[in-house]
Amino acid sequence: MKALPAQGLSFFRKTCALLLVGGVLAGCATPRLGDDEAALVLEDVLARGGASRLGARAADLDMQAVEFSEPGRSYRADLYRPALPPRGALVLLAGLNSQGHADPRLVSLARSMARAGFLSLVPDLPQSRDLYLTRDNVGDVIAAVRYLRNGDGLAYGGPIGLGGISFASGPVLMAALDPALRRDIDFVVNVGGYYDLRNLVSLYTTGAPYAVPAQANASPLVERSSYLKWVIALASVDRLESAADRDAIRDYARRRLTASHRLLDRPPQPAGEDARALLALLANTDPGQVPALLARLSPAVRDNLAALDPAQQDLRQLRARVYLIHGRGDRIIPPAESIALARALPGQSRLFLLEGLEHVNFAPRAGDYDTMLEAVRVLLAQRRP
Repeated sequence: MKALPAQGLSFFRKTCALLLVGGVLAGCATPRLGDDEAALVLEDVLARGGASRLGARAADLDMQAVEFSEPGRSYRADLYRPALPPRGALVLLAGLNSQGHADPRLVSLARSMARAGFLSLVPDLPQSRDLYLTRDNVGDVIAAVRYLRNGDGLAYGGPIGLGGISFASGPVLMAALDPALRRDIDFVVNVGGYYDLRNLVSLYTTGAPYAVPAQANASPLVERSSYLKWVIALASVDRLESAADRDAIRDYARRRLTASHRLLDRPPQPAGEDARALLALLANTDPGQVPALLARLSPAVRDNLAALDPAQQDLRQLRARVYLIHGRGDRIIPPAESIALARALPGQSRLFLLEGLEHVNFAPRAGDYDTMLEAVRVLLAQRRP
């Protein structure tokens, strides 16, 4: 992974607090929430590795670095084992996070889940550390589940869930839809995720918000059109034909994501038509032109984006129960995305909207504790008796 440029690191740190998994566990003074198991687990999550009643009561858990492989690809991950035989299992996927699976706040979340009886696997995905996701990450999730089922010394046969943070919500949901995995996934939990990637492309490129359901509470933009469209660029760049175009756009996109308000050099001038079509989409400011510009993208780029887009899938094939957590004031991925996804899902799904959740940065407000306690109870109910 290339070192990030020195300029604009203050913006990068601020943006990471919103985009990445760490914010879910932002420290706060946590009141005593009750004496039932859900209260103990939520207090432990919010303690972020500090002292908690569950931590004091729970037996030591085991964390080990593991390796596994699929044809053509090898993986590393951290595996958190409960002290007692696991009653459930979770594959936790971080969003765009330069620390990846080693982010101390994600580590704290995985430990809390292990204390609650979940065998927790956190893969190390180099792409997410490089600030992008692609359709390949769907295969990464599938490989992680196969490892839980068949890995050395595991042969875990109980319920399995997938957890996706922010932009990782797409690959997680796509993995749960995959025919090879569909019957192995019992539940999905996504935090600050999305439903229609085309909506985000339009929002991030033009800055024009789309229709938001009344109960979502529309939120103002926060530099989305200037910076977050480069997330879309990084998700697409590997599908460009020219290696020179790929390198030039990737380097420029990473600098745009980390350079705050500094004026940068002009965008690259790619040679390939597919690269020019991608940059034309990113430079557009007219929402009415977005569909035509998406249609101009090369088939490889369009297929890659479609493979990460739940709105372009047949969700009727989804077997897993889906639980969505979103902030009403989310200024990165609008809460309308989770609301629309909850409406589109078949079968069992629940949506938990929080006042104090800014994308994945949690600062609880009145009423949030009750909502979060209900979400934790739902999660704990996924375990086998």
